[in-house]
Amino acid sequence: MATPINTILTWFQSGDVPTETQFANSWTSFFHKDERIPMASVDGLSSAIQGKMDREVFDSHLINTEAHSTILAKIDGSNLTEEYIQSWKTLLGVSILPDNVGTIDKPGVSGSVFTKQQTIDEFLSKDDFTNEDGTLKETITTIENPSLIGAELTIFYNNEAGVRERGVVDLTPFKNSVINAANAGYKGDLKKTDTAPTIPGMYRLLEFGDYTNLTPAVDAVGNPTVIKSTDGKINQSYFDGSVWMDKSIVLPQSNVDGVVEINNEDAVSGGEVYNRFKNIINLGSLPIPFTLAAGGINMTTGVPNTSVNWLRTLPVPSQSSTGYALTGFGMDSNSVNARVFFYNGNTFLSHLASGSATTFPFTTPSNCDNFMVQVFSGTDVGLSPGASPFNNTLKISKGNLVTSDSLPAEKIEGTIQTPQLKNLDRSYIIDNSEFGDKFEFTNKVSILDYKTIGMSASSGVNHMNFAASKENDISIVEATIKSIASNGSIRLGFGDSNACFQLVKTATSSSLFDVYMMSRYGVTSIGSLQIGSQVSLKADDKLRIFRSGLNINAYINNVFVGNINLLNQGALGGSFKGIVGFRDNVQYWQAESVNLKKRKSQYIHLSIDDSINVFRELAISNPVSIFDNSRLAIYKEMHDKYGACFSLFAFYQNSSGTFNLSQMPVTWKAEFIANSHWLKIGFHGVDDATDYTNIALADGVEHYTRIINEVNRFAGYSSIDNMPRFSKFKGNKPLHTELKKYGLVGVLAADDTRPEDSGLTTTEQTALRSGDDYYNYEIGFYYVRTSPRLDLVNASAVLNMLKTENNSLNTRNVFEMFYHEGRESTLEGKEMIEALCKYAYDNRIRFDFPQNNILN
Repeated sequence: MATPINTILTWFQSGDVPTETQFANSWTSFFHKDERIPMASVDGLSSAIQGKMDREVFDSHLINTEAHSTILAKIDGSNLTEEYIQSWKTLLGVSILPDNVGTIDKPGVSGSVFTKQQTIDEFLSKDDFTNEDGTLKETITTIENPSLIGAELTIFYNNEAGVRERGVVDLTPFKNSVINAANAGYKGDLKKTDTAPTIPGMYRLLEFGDYTNLTPAVDAVGNPTVIKSTDGKINQSYFDGSVWMDKSIVLPQSNVDGVVEINNEDAVSGGEVYNRFKNIINLGSLPIPFTLAAGGINMTTGVPNTSVNWLRTLPVPSQSSTGYALTGFGMDSNSVNARVFFYNGNTFLSHLASGSATTFPFTTPSNCDNFMVQVFSGTDVGLSPGASPFNNTLKISKGNLVTSDSLPAEKIEGTIQTPQLKNLDRSYIIDNSEFGDKFEFTNKVSILDYKTIGMSASSGVNHMNFAASKENDISIVEATIKSIASNGSIRLGFGDSNACFQLVKTATSSSLFDVYMMSRYGVTSIGSLQIGSQVSLKADDKLRIFRSGLNINAYINNVFVGNINLLNQGALGGSFKGIVGFRDNVQYWQAESVNLKKRKSQYIHLSIDDSINVFRELAISNPVSIFDNSRLAIYKEMHDKYGACFSLFAFYQNSSGTFNLSQMPVTWKAEFIANSHWLKIGFHGVDDATDYTNIALADGVEHYTRIINEVNRFAGYSSIDNMPRFSKFKGNKPLHTELKKYGLVGVLAADDTRPEDSGLTTTEQTALRSGDDYYNYEIGFYYVRTSPRLDLVNASAVLNMLKTENNSLNTRNVFEMFYHEGRESTLEGKEMIEALCKYAYDNRIRFDFPQNNILN
């Protein structure tokens, strides 16, 4: 028991001597620090604890969203009434938002600005186009086979999920627009002599050649280089603030040549056209308006005066160092009929006199920005400019003059659409001006060179005129009828001005084209091309003939009507120019436009059907490079030695069902993309058993997109072959038409005469098998005949096959060679493949993909 503290204190007063018992009782009255104090010994502790909240109850209270909800605002404000909300707005001073404050969406209410996530969802960012190292991703920027039909540009690309999609851009609003640097998103335009800008951004390059002013410049891997601007590209360079990089875009390859560039007589694509015709056509003389004034100009000071014998123009704005011309100024006999006075602002520079010439070309000085023209008017007329005949006869033009021996050819369209050639309103007729009056030409190859020959048939009918194009190797002739006599006939063909084949369709109802061979020795009927039904011709009808060798397919208003194979007639003179003709002055027809097209040079393409094991082997062995695979190593060797191109037409799964393309890793995607210019992968079928002739449309689309999306995933968009061979050459037009939405542009048809071939009709099969290719204009689809298969062919036999194909005029354009997977794994197969590639290399036959050579 503890001793009271007052008792203990009495034991320790001055002079006291505590006993042992008192000392012990003193220390035992207190708690030692090593001892635990009982709760009962702490005054009031028990009652205090009884007044505390249980821990579980407290924790539950903390997470209870409804606790105090009647008196406190929740963190999300969900329990605020409209009255409380307005009270908060008033208290915070935001009851009325300033004009420059945006609001975001909330349920039932649309805001005025996007949230960050909405912005990411709605717009593309830099990260959508570039990898971590700054290089472009292989996504939307990879576009294959853009096609322009009318004013619609069709492209194919990957969406955000990596799935291929089709996009159509209507270019109609830009048809007559000038697109400048600002509209194109450029920081500015650059010439080779300009000082390099310091502001980062994309710049358009206006001139061809080396831009040595853009330094320092680096290539795609960071090595020093020189920025070059060349033909066939959208030339542009990007400055990142420290170095310049070439960001030019290669334009889709065109089958035509004939574009003359603005103010560039020596353009790569147009220089030949300009030089050939500069003496006989008007390449852009533009009339310049002017106003006549009384009096002349002092030759020494350049100051206007009141001479009664002269009239002058008010100042004409001009460009420096630019050619102009003056015509229509001769009225009186005078040694000096006209003078031009050059100025920089109001400062007189110099003058030139025309002498006795009636046409006065001149070039402005380098620092000239305006000029005035003085013309001799005759006595007392100089003070009456309003009555002067010069108001009607005097012409000032910028550019070349129109020669008097030129004749009109009003419709020049196609690719010849530049400010220079939009003013092309003259075309020289070599032999007979009447032909030029009958036809107005559109030509996507070059300007036509007209030839005419009078020939008499045995019947005495005079087959008067036809024209041969200047360009050789024309494969398509198209004509739209402007008018045709009731007894007239349209005549299109191939050959030259010495001998040609002509297909003749009368305006009156008939079921055929008459086919003639015309030469200087006369006119010979060599058969007919049967249309199959009675057809008459009228204005706006469009006729087209499509040549593959000497097999000619005919179309009326884009509908294929038949073919005729003229191989047994021989190649005439070997020249295949485009031919347009009419019979005589009475039985005539007129063309709204005539359009010629050339095919590219012959090419070889190798394709491997039933490809699936090569992908299974890659997935299992997981090599460092795809070319560590023995099959692909052979193709790489053939490409490196001979430039060969290969397509692997793939099944989705193997026959045992133990592997499919979804199991293919993305390990080698970059390597596939890097080699996609010569190695591609295309659709063949889900498996060997599926028949695509009568498959449901939805199933066919799912099969195709399933395979193509897998290829896109593991090999990249650029590795996709858009013109494959369907398994067993099956297919149908509705499926092909639907698959165009997913990039399909055509198919490779059979190598034999099977009755079911790629959905083609019997007449279409005949047309295709008579040559190399066939185009269906109704659905916009291209077909190429497959050459005999190589599965059982050795090296010697393949050479004989190639020589046979190459010696046939009809089948020498496209060598579509194929075999099935596995042939390359045998020694005989490898020797055969190399013999084929070496033949192409030795005979200068290029390798390419059919999708790059569509003729339409």
